[in-house]
Amino acid sequence: MNNIVRVTEHLLEKDVFTLKLRPTYDGKLYYTYGDGYYRVYKCIENTYCFEGIDDLSVVKKAGYAFGQLHKNLS
Repeated sequence: MNNIVRVTEHLLEKDVFTLKLRPTYDGKLYYTYGDGYYRVYKCIENTYCFEGIDDLSVVKKAGYAFGQLHKNLS
């Protein structure tokens, strides 16, 4: 979990938009249930998630965004 915190803080220091972790009521950045670990991020308004992609322009935009992430991590 610390790697997610470090990456998020690094991006925020560079004034780059990033997801924001939400702590649990006891202050942890994850919740365990059974064998699973779960984390929650602040909701980003007016967004949506793709379950599958038929349009190659969407794939191109996702690749560009992934490249920007790597650029901003340097």
